[in-house]
Amino acid sequence: MTTPLTIDRYKENAVPLTLFLITAVAVLIVPPIVEGELGVYGAVWIVIVIAFVTVFPYACVVAVGTLPLLYADIASFAAPDTDADAFHSFSWNAALRHVVAGFSYVVGAAIVGAIGIGTQMTVLVDYTILDGFHPSFLIGSMIVAVAFVRAQLWRYDRPLRTLPLRTVFGTLVLGGLLALSIVAAFWVFNDAPAYL
Repeated sequence: MTTPLTIDRYKENAVPLTLFLITAVAVLIVPPIVEGELGVYGAVWIVIVIAFVTVFPYACVVAVGTLPLLYADIASFAAPDTDADAFHSFSWNAALRHVVAGFSYVVGAAIVGAIGIGTQMTVLVDYTILDGFHPSFLIGSMIVAVAFVRAQLWRYDRPLRTLPLRTVFGTLVLGGLLALSIVAAFWVFNDAPAYL
């Protein structure tokens, strides 16, 4: 039986747990199903490393560049403080939590997106697919973005219609930045800077 304390504890950690679960399923379950064998994990780790390296600059920019949303008490990647007067009261601790969460979520979205691209290449058996960006490449990172927005809005512990419009809009913006993580990673991959 689920107690209110258990639900509150899950609600507080809903976003990291949900996004971790999505990433774990994408990494551990999808490749063997698509390939039909368990020996694909070597290629999966290569995809993860490439996704991490290519999305790293974008993840840093998003994590730090969205701090004004936290400072203005609009939205945050970190859990809202539903007991405080402001959902996202600014402090150094809150800023650090926002940056770490934002960086992690962007990387997770890029990894899920990269696994999605690999799946499409395998199913379509078309290696020229990487010649240009296709809208279907957004599927993986969009799943992560939608999960983030849904879980983050649920964490406010109040009906959606009672939330400030700027908080809902700010959360949607953060979700949109997660969805674009695979676009940034793909762009860096196809036009790699000198440090890669």
